[in-house]
Amino acid sequence: MGADDSDLRLEGLTDWARLFGTEFISRDRCWETCGGGYCCKPFRIQQHFAFLRREGVELPLLPGEYHFLRRGGLLQTGFEDAMSRHEIRLPNGLSFPIYRTVCRLDGICSDHSHRPMVCRIYPMAPVPDLDGRLERLEPTALIDLHWTRLVQGKNPCTITTLTPEEIDRYHELSAELFRDPVNIFYLKAASLYKMAIREGLETRYPQLLELPEADFFRAWERLLVMGKLYRTQDVLAQLVDLSDALSARWGDAFSLEGL
Repeated sequence: MGADDSDLRLEGLTDWARLFGTEFISRDRCWETCGGGYCCKPFRIQQHFAFLRREGVELPLLPGEYHFLRRGGLLQTGFEDAMSRHEIRLPNGLSFPIYRTVCRLDGICSDHSHRPMVCRIYPMAPVPDLDGRLERLEPTALIDLHWTRLVQGKNPCTITTLTPEEIDRYHELSAELFRDPVNIFYLKAASLYKMAIREGLETRYPQLLELPEADFFRAWERLLVMGKLYRTQDVLAQLVDLSDALSARWGDAFSLEGL
């Protein structure tokens, strides 16, 4: 059965086939230098958690990405069964969905060429400006936000810089990703959330950065779960401003309805 117009509309303006046909960051056997595939099996950190997930990796998918993979039957094994859709409502009445799944494949993808974008870009997430240009790179995952400031811990991931070739490819592929202002919204929203967490910890609890790694992540998890690292209403207000700015810049091309 072919896709109807509504299926294709949900995929948005990005050429997902092109993105999934090219690697953002690709290092031969990099999982051997980080001590066992840290990005796919972050047990080193998860073992210290009491409330958050201790097994498997929770992965967010962009709405258009999810619909593209689902339509093509390209989701990894187990992803559809673990998929959740959570609606975020903004103070101005708008809402948008968060698609998340849980990967329990331990780095052995059922279809490596179609692993999610969050895996393809790891460990560096692209942050766009409102015009769809690459503004900067930042850590992809929440648990990687603090390594550069943590005194008694070292980032297990050994990819810390990009080669000139990777930088060129990253700009090229990010431009394709940012063709769709919906993707701009989600990537900037993720950045706002992460930066609120990092700034909250470094401003209110800087003493935690002096702790040994295990103690730091135990304390970090408790503060995150208790909502003490950032003010939810502040982030939601920033998302309203972001959606307004994208509407002004992109007009009808930007819409969060029906995702």
